[in-house]
Amino acid sequence: MGKKANYISFSYIQHIHSDNFIYGIINTIKKVFRIFTGQKLEIMAEQTNKSLLELIKSVSIPEIIKNNAIIALANGLGKIISSGAEIPVAYFERISQNIKAKGNAEVKMINAAAESATKLFHTDNDLANVALEHFGRNIIKQYLNRQQVAQKTIENLQTINPDSDSTRTIDNDWLTQFWNLSETKTQEDVQEILSKILTKEIVNPGSISPYTLQLLSILTSDIGNSFQRLCNLSIDDGRSCYIIHPNVFPFQNIGPLEDYEISYDDLFDLDGLRLIRSAEALRVNYGQLPDSMVEIINYAGIEAKINFSEKQVCLIQLTKSGRELRNLLSLTENKKYTLRLQELLKDAFEVVG
Repeated sequence: MGKKANYISFSYIQHIHSDNFIYGIINTIKKVFRIFTGQKLEIMAEQTNKSLLELIKSVSIPEIIKNNAIIALANGLGKIISSGAEIPVAYFERISQNIKAKGNAEVKMINAAAESATKLFHTDNDLANVALEHFGRNIIKQYLNRQQVAQKTIENLQTINPDSDSTRTIDNDWLTQFWNLSETKTQEDVQEILSKILTKEIVNPGSISPYTLQLLSILTSDIGNSFQRLCNLSIDDGRSCYIIHPNVFPFQNIGPLEDYEISYDDLFDLDGLRLIRSAEALRVNYGQLPDSMVEIINYAGIEAKINFSEKQVCLIQLTKSGRELRNLLSLTENKKYTLRLQELLKDAFEVVG
């Protein structure tokens, strides 16, 4: 029996129905690049002596959290690591340097993969060459993005002080959605948020809803900045998260927040993305409450006290997803807004932290 050819003939592929032709090329190219880039990444990983598994074991965290960390990273980095296997930590420690030099690395890796793929296809077809370059860059960037998030997550796990007694195992479907999102995000601030999300989910599975991940996939920088500014005015009482609106018009449930760099359009955008329950404020009247009802709250990331006894307040409420994202942000107190709250609530509001 004759020896099998080690290439894929385009004359064979072209017999496929034209609607499936491009689809077939694209998927084959993706497979080729995954094979060759994956092999190169694995070779890099094998060159290190220290294991990530040993590093995780050295961290003073419960065993269930260590297991969740291994599962999460194995899900995201594929063949590079696996549960119970030796996992090279130096590989992740080098990623910051690799990212800085990724221009050259991408070119070399794409050229190597393209050369191998061209031999496999046995063609000089222009369409194939364009597709090779396009998907090659995409796949390499996806690897790099996932690795960056993994590195930041490892750093986070070394500094956490878990106060959760959860015994749940992290969900693989959630992880799949998370890593599919992570591979598309190149901005460092977004990767930082993603690493915090993964760290929180590793420590306490179920903390971050799949809908919150879905929101991140469509959140633009402009809306993200608007949300950050709104969260700098926010209060989390341990049960819910809200903003006390100080400027609601009489007999209406809406008013300007431009003094704090939040426009009506910002509120409508955040409402549309379901980060807040409504652009309109909820008017709440409190009866007389005992002095013991003074609450310790998280106000813009700092500790404060509040007592709503005999107060009427208008609240913009964050949704569950909005609250989950808010508690991952680095918040900065808006001093101008703090003074306005003190004018509005008098002694019922006090910043402690």
